[in-house]
Amino acid sequence: MSFPELIDAAIDSILNLVPGLTALLIDNHTSDLLTSYMPLSELLSKSVCLTHNISNEIESSKMTNTPCVVLIKPCIDSVRQLASHLKNPIFRSYTIVFCNKVARNLLEMLATLDVKKSIIGVHEFFLDFMLYNSNTFHLGVKGTFFTKKTLNQLVEKLHTVFSTLLLKPTIFFQKHTVCAPVFGRSLINSFSDTLTRDLVHGPRLVIVDRVFDMVCPLLIPWSYEGLIHHLWGINKHRTTVGGLTHILRDDFFLENATVNFGELNRVMCSRISTMKSRENEIKQLNSEVATTGETDALKQIFLDVDDLNEQSNRIAHHAVIVSELNKEVESKKYLEFSNVQQSLLLELMASKELHETVCRLLENPFVSPYEKLSLIGLYVASDSADNAYILEFRDLFISIHPLLENVCNVLIDKMRQSKEARGFLSRISRRFESFDNILTAYTPKIVGVVEEIIQNKTPSAFSLTGTQHKWNNSVVVFFIGGVTMLEIEALSALKEKYPDVDVMVGSNEILNMEGFLNNIMDSL
Repeated sequence: MSFPELIDAAIDSILNLVPGLTALLIDNHTSDLLTSYMPLSELLSKSVCLTHNISNEIESSKMTNTPCVVLIKPCIDSVRQLASHLKNPIFRSYTIVFCNKVARNLLEMLATLDVKKSIIGVHEFFLDFMLYNSNTFHLGVKGTFFTKKTLNQLVEKLHTVFSTLLLKPTIFFQKHTVCAPVFGRSLINSFSDTLTRDLVHGPRLVIVDRVFDMVCPLLIPWSYEGLIHHLWGINKHRTTVGGLTHILRDDFFLENATVNFGELNRVMCSRISTMKSRENEIKQLNSEVATTGETDALKQIFLDVDDLNEQSNRIAHHAVIVSELNKEVESKKYLEFSNVQQSLLLELMASKELHETVCRLLENPFVSPYEKLSLIGLYVASDSADNAYILEFRDLFISIHPLLENVCNVLIDKMRQSKEARGFLSRISRRFESFDNILTAYTPKIVGVVEEIIQNKTPSAFSLTGTQHKWNNSVVVFFIGGVTMLEIEALSALKEKYPDVDVMVGSNEILNMEGFLNNIMDSL
């Protein structure tokens, strides 16, 4: 079963705890979870008559014939918010469902608050992650550099993913990093308790520290979805462009999310042309039916017109987004900028030309501070980086953006420390003698790792923890510190090369360039 199917089954199980029509109370956390799985309006098809956030008062008379399911995060704040509902209950009964393991003190607190004995059951369901798309999930935790305490929180959340999948993974983790070994061993221990011993052995889980590839977060992605996420971000399947919020869940977006931006206008024109042809066909059919008066044909015309209008609205909505993308790409000179980024990695410029180009972009007021930092970081990561140039680029950047001095220094240090990335870049610069599109020439480093694991090899930079169990032909790649659109798309594309293998991607958050550099800033 796929992620969406498994989650749908889990939600059905939660709602079926109470037979018949029910109300659903949620908190801010579980509201975000559910919204990532499906539009909340879809819950109406699952016998939910009312969905309400417990942080708000219910403007309703008592619903004494309606039971209520309460789906909340196992934390003190959510239990306290539930207190007012339990003090003056308006529903017939309350069935409490926590989306992760609940501590004993919270259960005692809940029992104390239930003065009118309205609670008829308390349950734990492991459903504490968000779905980005059918093969990608995230834990809703921002950050790139973690302490041991915050790593344990991620372990608990990732544990719920495999509990939902009903699978226990074989774990490969990256060696010689601060986070990955600790995370991998903690996760292994979490599967030793009595609640998860019966899980079926299945996927290979690859745990990667963000420092494994510090290049990807600094590159501009050129897919439709990637550019949207880079410029405006995507949150709960929504993006805001020019003050308007657009929902990115329709068929056109799902079909074309990974389409290269250069192909997007052609795809739009083709879709519009098809719709115009269909419109002419409907007009022709309408004139014929007007003569014959066939009732069934007339009904079909009405259905076709409704469908065409719906498609037109969707295309118009995407036409607005594509138009704004065109403006941004043009005004920010992204074609030139991305060309320079890739040229830095692949060493396609002579030293003097590179120096002049980078200095010119660092001085350009239309290039954002984040994008300037990306140039410096990519140059530091390149195999032929010259320390004198690094210092000159840094000083030039700081003279223009003095408040970002610490961020610039930390980024340079992080890129220098990534010795594996530097060696990898040296190899790819020799490998890429020719390529179809320089803007997408860089391949994320994780792709080679996953290919080795698919081929039953243990990559040199990784360790296998515990016993390698029977494999179910699925790989889950989990990034500690955020995953980028480039990596998500590159890993998803492996399906073409390995059609019998399912590759799923997870992380604590979905990163873009700005988010990555903000995480560095927050770590100072």
